[in-house]
Amino acid sequence: MKQFSIAVFLITLIINVYSQQAHPSVSIIPVPVSMQMGNGNFTLKNSTVIEVTASDEDSKRVAGFLNKKISGATGYAVPVRSVTSFSNMPNSIRLSLSNDKVLGNEGYKLDANSTMVTI
Repeated sequence: MKQFSIAVFLITLIINVYSQQAHPSVSIIPVPVSMQMGNGNFTLKNSTVIEVTASDEDSKRVAGFLNKKISGATGYAVPVRSVTSFSNMPNSIRLSLSNDKVLGNEGYKLDANSTMVTI
């Protein structure tokens, strides 16, 4: 019985090791059509700010929604700042709408690095 238990354990361990993905998956909804993975990560901090272009009402609405979700999940008060042009302030999330014909009405671009996220 002991040998059987050890065999089952080893088989389970081997299956688990080989079922792991070489690259960790990224959970983004909606799922991107294409993705290029880089190194590093963006970390939400109590100094994180959301920047949105001043004339873009839809982006302001989305920024408010994102603010509530981040604040609720982290406890950080993430201010939304209306700007005329995006700053290079570290630890910022930048939201804007684009008239890119390739993306269409439902497409998006997401660029993230260790200092900022641009959507």
